[in-house]
Amino acid sequence: LFKERLARAEDVLGQSKSYAAENPLWYYMSMRAALGLGRDKGEILKLFKEAITGEPGFHLNYFAAAHAFSPQWGGDYRLMGLVARSAEEVMEEDDSNELYARVYWYMDSIIPDSVDYFSETPVEWERMKRGFKRMLVYYPDSMLTLNAYAAFACRAGDAETYLEIRPRVSLSTAYMRNWKSEFSPDVCDHTFMNRS
Repeated sequence: LFKERLARAEDVLGQSKSYAAENPLWYYMSMRAALGLGRDKGEILKLFKEAITGEPGFHLNYFAAAHAFSPQWGGDYRLMGLVARSAEEVMEEDDSNELYARVYWYMDSIIPDSVDYFSETPVEWERMKRGFKRMLVYYPDSMLTLNAYAAFACRAGDAETYLEIRPRVSLSTAYMRNWKSEFSPDVCDHTFMNRS
């Protein structure tokens, strides 16, 4: 039933492409359907390239492609990294850095906790950090972003950045999903903060 309904969705999406593909959500839904139906990765890559050419700043299409190229779906971390870097081709540097950070932030949510993020994936912390700084220019008080930034800084072993961001971070339950158990705020505070 799942495959049957996905195939129907794919058919409707195909018939509507001539007028609906101006909306970047068309590509998101098409990539999700193609993934669920087990379509060739080349087909999904083609959809992704078209999507970012038409609307390079639409985050969901990067997330859909990263998901499609994840190990869980027959891809690997190198392919996921190519998705994160692809914004370089279609956006200015500051914007592409922000998208790079957003894609790796998303990727962290679908990668098993057992993976050592900064050694087993091609993520570049300095570039991710520039992306977080860019996000905070527009959303300086976003507690979700501040939590993620501090959590990634801890995992990357960046004491300077962690100590700069941590005082601005509220640790309410709503934001704790950004922290991994082995890199909890308590662990990170103990690691980086001076204790008297």
